[in-house]
Amino acid sequence: MKKFSAGLVLAALLCLLTATASARTVAEEQARIEEVHEQAMDLFARMRPHLIRRAENSYGYATLSCSRVLLYERGRGVAVNNETGEKVYLKMRGVDLLGLGIGFFATEYDIMLFFKDEAAWDRFMTGKTKVKTSAVAVARLSDESGVGAGFGLTARDVEAVALFKKGLEVGVDLAAMKIFAPKKLNGGY
Repeated sequence: MKKFSAGLVLAALLCLLTATASARTVAEEQARIEEVHEQAMDLFARMRPHLIRRAENSYGYATLSCSRVLLYERGRGVAVNNETGEKVYLKMRGVDLLGLGIGFFATEYDIMLFFKDEAAWDRFMTGKTKVKTSAVAVARLSDESGVGAGFGLTARDVEAVALFKKGLEVGVDLAAMKIFAPKKLNGGY
């Protein structure tokens, strides 16, 4: 009996430690995403200040800081509901289906999304929106950011603008991307 009780106590302690470590990891990830969001907002304010005004006047907006290496894209960001003040942490995953062009195929860019109304926000946050992009992307290899020529996002009543930060790529691109709100980061959103 004593061996069983000691094993049970040890298992309970391990579960408690794992839960505590997991909570710190979520808080740390949220802090990193908040920092990335602030950097993206600063970049948009510097390069395209009219988009900040548009974000403030929309039902809600989001920024995502993304990177692409060869055929794989990933990103993270925050969506802000201007009506309720709610913040939702986002992640993005994407894969290039057809990439034709020249360049390093390694780029960093920020996306700003604008939500038209509550229905668009709800569809997007609950994952009922399919997100795809097809683009002719042009980015500069310099300190100056460039706008993605032909960057497109298909999501009902959601518009997107991209600013390319680093990399060099010119070409035709057909990609699929999914932007989602991880339950772990959003308390079960």
